[in-house]
Amino acid sequence: MNEADHDLLIRIDTRMDAINAELKDLRSGLIRDIAAHDVRLQAIEASRLKFDPAILVPKYDQVAQEWRDFKVRLAVWGTVLMLGGALMGNFLRIVVFPLLGIKP
Repeated sequence: MNEADHDLLIRIDTRMDAINAELKDLRSGLIRDIAAHDVRLQAIEASRLKFDPAILVPKYDQVAQEWRDFKVRLAVWGTVLMLGGALMGNFLRIVVFPLLGIKP
């Protein structure tokens, strides 16, 4: 074996060592990424078991409907009170004040 072949084998061996080191880094990084994804997936699955959408969505819809009903009731009662106050004021101005001799 001549010296050129020996140098070539040393360069190939050096490159193979570098490739092996890179593969180890990639493998460890891949394992780390898979572990991180596994942790995130377990958290998502735990929240899915803890908060079941089949139960929560109807409850949310019920609360949303109750809130809309409350706003409608509030608007209706506000309107009724406003009209009642206006009617009371006009009744006092037109009927009661003249009977008491008070000029409006």
